[in-house]
Amino acid sequence: MRLGIVILAAFILTLCGCVASSNFYSGRTLEEGTYSVGFSADDIALKSSDKSIEVNKGRPFAPSFNGAVGLPWRLEFGMRYYPVNFVELVLREQINPRSFEILDASANCHFGMLLGGYSYLKYGVTVSKEIHGFEPYVHIAAYRFAGSTGSIFDNSFVSGVASVFINENREVGLGLALPLKQGKLYPEVNYQYFGGDLSHGLWHFGIGIRVFPGSEPRNE
Repeated sequence: MRLGIVILAAFILTLCGCVASSNFYSGRTLEEGTYSVGFSADDIALKSSDKSIEVNKGRPFAPSFNGAVGLPWRLEFGMRYYPVNFVELVLREQINPRSFEILDASANCHFGMLLGGYSYLKYGVTVSKEIHGFEPYVHIAAYRFAGSTGSIFDNSFVSGVASVFINENREVGLGLALPLKQGKLYPEVNYQYFGGDLSHGLWHFGIGIRVFPGSEPRNE
């Protein structure tokens, strides 16, 4: 089983870079009626925890464009588009009331889809704390195979092994929201590992930026 997971990991890394995607947000969601636009670069640095997982070094990073809008009940809906025909939709809810000042926490659900490949769900929690405009945050997430979006994954064997691999994925991350004049910068590091085995995984480092037209950055 371990060998099959590693082989599939190498296959997916070659196909689209990786399963994991960075968050680039804190535990605070957008205020209702406000929105953000931005750009991010995943996998500026990629490092395996051991030599059992090959890291594709052929590209410097994975760029993406993002946008989000604040909805009622402290909900936020967002979308990220990667030029490699990869789309990720994000729905978040800030669990704590806005008046709660000790920390902010959001429940997050991502739906990622590689056109002509596969789709997955990523769900987890982000917790952050605003300190003089800066927001350190941590998050945890798990993945679930959602289905095929192309002929390669229509094969029952490939789809079955892919579902096992993706379902085994877990992620923990740490980031810092840095205030800009009308936005925030998000350096973030994530560790993607498989099942409960922390010894087999990938370190990801990326940077994202979100701009908040017409609203103060602290309302993010």
